[in-house]
Amino acid sequence: MICISITHKNLTAAQRECFACKEEEQRMFAEAVAKEYPEAGLVMLMTCNRSEIYMSGAKSDFVWLEQQFEQVKKFPVERLKDVCMRYEGRSCLAHLCRVVCGLDSAVLGEVEIIRQVKQAYLAAKTRGQTDAEMNMVFQGALRLAKEVAETSQMTHLPVSVGTLACTAALEFRADTNMNEDTDATENITSNEMDTIADSNRQREDSEEKHVLIIGAAGQMGSIVMRDLLDADETVQIVGTSRKHKQALTKILSHERVQWVHYDRRYEYLDWADVIISVTDSPHYTFLADRVTEVRKESKPQLFLDLAIPQDIDAEIGTLSGCEVKDLDYIKSLATENNRKKLSEAKKIELLIEEHVDEMQKLLAFRAFATTRKDITEKLEGKSAMWFLYQLKDALDAQDLEHVLKGIEDRFKSC
Repeated sequence: MICISITHKNLTAAQRECFACKEEEQRMFAEAVAKEYPEAGLVMLMTCNRSEIYMSGAKSDFVWLEQQFEQVKKFPVERLKDVCMRYEGRSCLAHLCRVVCGLDSAVLGEVEIIRQVKQAYLAAKTRGQTDAEMNMVFQGALRLAKEVAETSQMTHLPVSVGTLACTAALEFRADTNMNEDTDATENITSNEMDTIADSNRQREDSEEKHVLIIGAAGQMGSIVMRDLLDADETVQIVGTSRKHKQALTKILSHERVQWVHYDRRYEYLDWADVIISVTDSPHYTFLADRVTEVRKESKPQLFLDLAIPQDIDAEIGTLSGCEVKDLDYIKSLATENNRKKLSEAKKIELLIEEHVDEMQKLLAFRAFATTRKDITEKLEGKSAMWFLYQLKDALDAQDLEHVLKGIEDRFKSC
C-alpha cells in the first residue's frame, strides 16, 4: 500500500486549500483509479488539516498517482512533489496508524480523526474500492485507535479542533472583560479596587457570553456548539444554517441555542462577542465592507475562521475592536496542550510498532497462502519436525532460536 500525504505540518491553512479535493474531484479521482487499476483499493482522507490518498500499490505507482492528482487539481505536478510526503509498505502502515490514533494531528491525540478515517474508509467500501489488503489494514488501524482512545490518558486532555476553538472563544471573552476592567480602574484606590473586583466577579458570573456560529448544523459546527454549552453555562448561541428550522431542532434543541437562517447572519453581528465560521462554502460568510455598514458599535469581537477554504474576509481584522483568527491560530493553541501529551504518545508509538509488526505478518502470510497454494498443499502432508529441519537449514542461529523459543512458549501455555 502507498500513500500521498499533504498535512498541516509543512503548509498553512491557506496553502492547504490548493490541495484539498472537493467531492466532485474525489469522484473523478476514484473513476480514474478504477479504470487504470480496477482491482486496487483507494481511500481518500480529506479533512481540514490533511489531504491524503491511500492506494493498494507499490513504489512504481507513485508516478501515476501524482500525475492523476495533477490532472484532477489542474496544477503542475512539481507543486505536489514540493509539499507531499510519500509512504509505502511498512512506513505506510505505520503512518496510517499514527494518523488514526491522533499522533499526526495538529492537536495531539485528537479522537475526531477516528470518525473521519472510518468515514473515508466506508466511502471507499461503498464505491467498491477496498481490496482484501486495504480492508485488513484499515479495520486493524481503526480497532487500534479505538483501544487507544478508551485506555490512554491522552484523551482526557482537550483533543479536538472543536474543543480548542471553544477554549479560544471563552478565553477571548474573559480577556475582554479583564481589559475593560483595567481601563476603568486606572485611578482608583486599593479599597475601591477590592470593591470593584468583587462586583466584577459577580457580574462575570451572571453576564451572558454571546457566540454566533455560522454553519452550526455541520459536523464541526455541532461539535463546537456542544463544547461551548458544556464548558460555560452563561453561553448563549445563535446558530445559522440553510436548513429548515424544524430539521435544525432535531440536530440540537437547547434553551440556550437559537437557530436562524444563514441569510440573517448580519442581523446578529452586534449581539455577538465571538463569531465562529465552520462552513464548507466557497463563498465569504462575512465581508469587511458589509461588517462596517452593519456594525453599530466597536466593541471587541473575535472572528474565528475554521473553514476550508477560509471564508471570513481577513480585512475585518483591520476594523476597530475586531480580531480575525484561523486554523493556524488553533494550531498554536495546540502546542502547549501537545507538550502534556508527549509521554502518552511514546506509549502509543510502542503499541503502533507492535501492531504494524503483527499486520505485516498477517499480510505476508495471507499473500503466501493465496498465491502459493502449490506449496501449502505439499506442506499439509509434512510433519512438524520436517518443517523444523527445513527452518534449521534456512535460518541463522539467532532467528532459529527465536522460532524454537516461540514454539516452547506456545506449548507451555497449552
